[in-house]
Amino acid sequence: MSPASDPPRLEPPGESNLRSLANIGQLESIAASAETLSRYFKNAKRLLRDAAQKNVSIETRCIAAYTAAHLLSLGALHVRGYGPGCKSGHRAIVFQTLAPAVGADNSVMRPLGTYHRKRNRAEYDGWNHFGEPDLSDLTRLCASIWTLTRRWLEAHNPDLLAAMKP
Repeated sequence: MSPASDPPRLEPPGESNLRSLANIGQLESIAASAETLSRYFKNAKRLLRDAAQKNVSIETRCIAAYTAAHLLSLGALHVRGYGPGCKSGHRAIVFQTLAPAVGADNSVMRPLGTYHRKRNRAEYDGWNHFGEPDLSDLTRLCASIWTLTRRWLEAHNPDLLAAMKP
């Protein structure tokens, strides 16, 4: 008869991917806190309200919505106990970790990559070709990230759910 062994401990989905990124310095381990998570989500909500203001240029509104998506993505990563490492390209890494962090699929991941490139062109090359469809799509992406993060917290860390409330 074989000796009794403890059942294998299951880690949340995507944990090994996130840990691997931390091992190479793309991410760093952090202690998830309700205070920080609340700050990410409150700032994202404020930026989305700003993005809805019709008296501001569409480019500015899209950049506000993009920044809201980045903050929500930081929040999604934060609930998993990780933050971006100090290497360049941390915004792209934050978006790319949405799949292992909260289960985002290509309907979220691909457009975020596109908007990341558009944002970089606007910021570094002075290129500003954002339009109303971009704003609508960025707003949809923010709602998706919000929902994915809430669902992950419901399943894995409900104590942090209150931090998502206004």
